[in-house]
Amino acid sequence: MLEPPPLQTERIISSLRDSYEINVNKLEFLPIGNDSNSWVYKVNADTKFYFLKAKRLPVYEPSLTIPHYLKEQGLYQVVAPLPTKTRYLYQTLDNFALILYPFIDGDNSMNIGLTDNQWLEYGTFLKHLHALKLPDELSEQVQKETFISKRFSMVQSLHERILERSYNNFFEKELIEFWRRKHEEVIKILARTEELGKLLQAERPEFVLCHTDIHTANLLIDTSGTLFVVDWDNPTLAPRERDLMFIDAKEHLFYKGYGAIEMNSLALSYYRYEWVIQEISDYANRIFSNKFSEEVKHHALQEFTSLFEPGNVIERAYQGEDF
Repeated sequence: MLEPPPLQTERIISSLRDSYEINVNKLEFLPIGNDSNSWVYKVNADTKFYFLKAKRLPVYEPSLTIPHYLKEQGLYQVVAPLPTKTRYLYQTLDNFALILYPFIDGDNSMNIGLTDNQWLEYGTFLKHLHALKLPDELSEQVQKETFISKRFSMVQSLHERILERSYNNFFEKELIEFWRRKHEEVIKILARTEELGKLLQAERPEFVLCHTDIHTANLLIDTSGTLFVVDWDNPTLAPRERDLMFIDAKEHLFYKGYGAIEMNSLALSYYRYEWVIQEISDYANRIFSNKFSEEVKHHALQEFTSLFEPGNVIERAYQGEDF
């Protein structure tokens, strides 16, 4: 998020000292990320840097236990949470979980791109992730795909209310007017998402362990060129297309590492539409919420309208679809 959470810096530093036994020299808020329930910091300690995430409770436990397990299995690309001195994977402070990670000195691949070898490694990593069988005690904790979008009813309700509601500020006015112009398109997106979900429920495709958000912004490249995978917020047992929907550029190199497969075009289409539903819901709710500043609302409005621009997620969902 663009603004710090309602937590005093001194209390965060004290909690890190008590829980992780590190002496913090500086805590720097980083205005990055697209999760409205998470805030991140760079932690400057005595001898090294750390990456801190403050996340609203409750915590989805597999978002911590799964990357921790994967790291133990030798998937070195996984950036996993560091344990506290009592071996927990986070520490609570008020209504937040403080989660500490190693700091990766580098940049994400959305900004700097991937080399040919890194595209191969990306494919190989996902191949190993999708082939991995979790122990029963972990598998039982991980959510299973239902093919019912968690945000579907929210967007449906927003759509119905937007056609009638008035606005309270400039950002709501701009969103409502834009949404009304896209009225028919939103209806088509909702209908197609629901239709594809029902088809997949009947088909019952194979499930594998998926990251669910493994686009290039969540691939970090450090100063030595090593690839790391971050943001394990939502691991899910789902068709492999849940992750593969993000692959477009240099597909041939990625699949050279991943291996040849027969793509489930139905699942691929569903996840691209489901992603649109998620983005529409997230940005619209930021604009209508009283929790966020004008800066956040301005950014959300820009991101919302850009969804409908050529080359963005809605156009990608339409690819191969007969509208």
